[in-house]
Amino acid sequence: ASLQSSSSALFNSASTIIAYQLNNLFRNSNINRTFSGCKVLSFRSANVDSTSVYSICTFGNDSTAQEVNNVTVYHAFKDNTKDISTLGAYSLDSNSLYVNG
Repeated sequence: ASLQSSSSALFNSASTIIAYQLNNLFRNSNINRTFSGCKVLSFRSANVDSTSVYSICTFGNDSTAQEVNNVTVYHAFKDNTKDISTLGAYSLDSNSLYVNG
């Protein structure tokens, strides 16, 4: 089974777990009122022991809630992953987070 194949059981299992962790993180963050959801789109090898995850998380801005942009999303992620070190059972590379607003 391969993480690169979106039809594999491994991909489906890993993407479900990671999406759950991301959804939980943002639902419990200070920007939760504008959070809609996250979805894992793909995985790729980053090096021998690491896998890169490409995911999309959706937020909506409205006049009653704090404005959400790439900076607020980055800080919500950082603040809820022990300075970008862990997400659930997964170890994170603090130098590899990219938030595209």
